[in-house]
Amino acid sequence: MSLLYGFKLMIEAIEGGIVTIEALTRIEIYMSTIEQIKTTILTLVPEEFPQLRQWFSDVDYLRWDEQLKRDVAEGKLDALAEEAIADFKLNADL
Repeated sequence: MSLLYGFKLMIEAIEGGIVTIEALTRIEIYMSTIEQIKTTILTLVPEEFPQLRQWFSDVDYLRWDEQLKRDVAEGKLDALAEEAIADFKLNADL
C-alpha cells in the first residue's frame, strides 16, 4: 500500500465520520522512520496537502480527547475541578 493511498483511506474515513484512533492505526502504511514520512509528505501535490493537514488535525484532536477522558476517569483532574469550584463559590459571594 502506498503512503498516498493510505492517506486517502484515512481521509475518506474521517470524512465519512467513521474514524477512531483504533481504525486509523489499523491502516497499514509501510514506512519505518519519521524521515520517510517527511520525505513523502514533501512529494504531495498542493491539492493534497490541505487534506493531510486536516487529517493530522483530526487525529491530534482524537488523541487529545481520548487522553482527557482517561485523565478524568483516573481522577487526575479532580484537584483542578475542586479548585475551580471553590474559586467560583468564593467569587459568587462577592
